[in-house]
Amino acid sequence: MSSLPQPAPLVPVEADLNRLAEAAWIIDLDASRVIAASPAGRALWSGALRDGTTLDRAMPGMQDMMRLAGSGECGAGPGEERTLLLWAAQGLVRLRCRCRPLDRDGRKVLVVAAADASDAAASAAPDAATGDRARATLAHELRTPLSAIAALAEVMKDERLGPMGNTRYLGYASDIHDSARHALSVLVAMLEGGTGCQGAQEPAETDVHGTVSRCLSAMRELAGQASVRLQSELAPGRPRLAADRRSLMQILLNLLSNALKFTPQGGVVTVATRREPGGGLVLSVTDTGTGMHRDEIERLQAEDDGPGRAAAARGSGYGLPLVKALARESGARLEIASPPGQGTRVSIVFPRDRLIGAEPAPA
Repeated sequence: MSSLPQPAPLVPVEADLNRLAEAAWIIDLDASRVIAASPAGRALWSGALRDGTTLDRAMPGMQDMMRLAGSGECGAGPGEERTLLLWAAQGLVRLRCRCRPLDRDGRKVLVVAAADASDAAASAAPDAATGDRARATLAHELRTPLSAIAALAEVMKDERLGPMGNTRYLGYASDIHDSARHALSVLVAMLEGGTGCQGAQEPAETDVHGTVSRCLSAMRELAGQASVRLQSELAPGRPRLAADRRSLMQILLNLLSNALKFTPQGGVVTVATRREPGGGLVLSVTDTGTGMHRDEIERLQAEDDGPGRAAAARGSGYGLPLVKALARESGARLEIASPPGQGTRVSIVFPRDRLIGAEPAPA
């Protein structure tokens, strides 16, 4: 990474943001977190970028800032404007702004919005009908290539044209097939369900540990690339739930994806199941990452409806709000524990009446 010359910051300390009239933020690129915000910055987009907000590293705007910081272009000119694409509760917004590094390596960046940023943000939320049509079009366009991927992966995993020759490739083919089929089922549900992104649930007898195994297998290569260890701690037996299989898989994949995003190299992500004394089942994903701020947890837990209305908690966009909505439709509840600096545990608690053929766990 190229080192940047020591810049002259536009504000000498973080507290001075309170004196700025513009919407502005100081962002720590390594922690993917808003360190501080000006009053206008806190108010923009209904408070989506407040002090302490964790940002999704996958956002195009974050990727742009990290690339510019590495190349030395972030401080190319204090008056030069750029457009960053960010995810807020309203959807994708385009923020015209100036970026400037605040330290020698450019890992802390001051972002000052253009004068008309508030107007741009206010008009960023798409019309509901237009958004529904766009989602339906996207689902329709993706259905054909996903069907082809699933069909070809099935030929490979069944070795219909001859032996694969490598057991790991055979496992990858099976993971590709399962992932493509899952994505296809979600897209079909979008087409059939209109505005709902998950469609109507169809409860059936579902092997919880089998679903955990498939999701871990699908995510293991991504975890390896991130140098994060995936592990499981499963309760004895093979608990079965009356649940929608697609929704359960979607819940797990979202939680695993989120955990991997916020766990540093050398960290651990654990999927666990345990029985409650009253007979329910707890399915949890725990990481050793940066953790969540209390205000982010409170905003998520305060939302009463689905992902379309939920705040972008933990910078995850629709991830955690979608998990909460899916859990609620499955008769379960979402719980979050995140002690400062000690990672995050997200639990889905299924009541006793959702378990099939299981006696209550001992008290």
